[in-house]
Amino acid sequence: MTGSTRRDFSLATLALAAASLLPSAARAGQAPSPAGWSRAPDLPIRVQEIYPAVMGGRIYVTGGLSPDMAPEQLNISDRVFSWAPGEASWREEPRLPLPIHHPYGLEREGKLFAIGGFTAREGGRWSMSEVVHLLDPQTGGWRFGPQMPQPLAETVAINHEGTIHLVTGRRPSGFQNTEWPHHSDINAHLALSPGSDAWVTLPPAPTARNSAAGAAVDGRWHVIGGRTVSGGNTPVHEVYDFAANRWETLAPCPHRKRDRAGRAGSPPRRSAARCTSLAENGSTPRAAGSIPRSGPMTGPRTAGAKPPACPPRATASAPSRSAMRSTPSAARRRPAAARRPRRWRCSGRRADRRARRRV
Repeated sequence: MTGSTRRDFSLATLALAAASLLPSAARAGQAPSPAGWSRAPDLPIRVQEIYPAVMGGRIYVTGGLSPDMAPEQLNISDRVFSWAPGEASWREEPRLPLPIHHPYGLEREGKLFAIGGFTAREGGRWSMSEVVHLLDPQTGGWRFGPQMPQPLAETVAINHEGTIHLVTGRRPSGFQNTEWPHHSDINAHLALSPGSDAWVTLPPAPTARNSAAGAAVDGRWHVIGGRTVSGGNTPVHEVYDFAANRWETLAPCPHRKRDRAGRAGSPPRRSAARCTSLAENGSTPRAAGSIPRSGPMTGPRTAGAKPPACPPRATASAPSRSAMRSTPSAARRRPAAARRPRRWRCSGRRADRRARRRV
């Protein structure tokens, strides 16, 4: 992601991952947490651009961008932390072989995968990688896993019955691979089966994008939202059926339309259709800057009915010159608040004549 739109990592992400661990904690004899949010231990460093993963009842955070890292490594972190519910602090794990941000964290067969991401190996902070790293808690160290056929980052991944699926994301669009404009969106779908050392290609997603989110429900993998390198955010919602090996496009996520200036949620301009909707619903226009709860044509329509004209704006009209001449000077004198400020550039009788004409 670009610097201006980076996702800040918050405790909300950790609490969401920790929620999946609560049932196992309850089975171990611990009292379940009450409903609602609670404060969890802070990470040892400030970090963002990460994909936490759950393995062995612990939350793992690998790499990322952090202002607490050395400037010579472009603030890219190689540190790894883990935490389990009930612990008072995070535990330091073996460091990554090199600093990486955006590595996708995933668990399979008791090993932690850190897939792809960005490094500084080519001199820029956004050098995309095709490397897969594996952390084995039994050996306590990192090693290389099956390398992807192409550099990939900001993808969506899932472990479905032992097979790792990757879909969409970004890859270099040419020979250059150091900055954001050097990348393009893809809709590729890769899979790594258990015991295999090679990625295979599966049917691609209908839409090329990056930074989407995914969740599996009833044997179907929902890939929702995301963005494109040049077009901004997207509301696309597509689902992959693991059994049928095919994609399907569902209704997109609801989103606010933008005005001509690119502002989201701006109130619509007044029009006859807007006045019709307000009159039929028996409501009044909202204040400027507020977000309407419904569109401009949500009210019931009557066949053949003409929309009423918009009420005219209350504006003060200036009196005519003839009315001014027939009215005594004291009565036609405008209030002080309505007068324009006087700036005289002359003096004497000429200034007096101009002053009398202005009032």
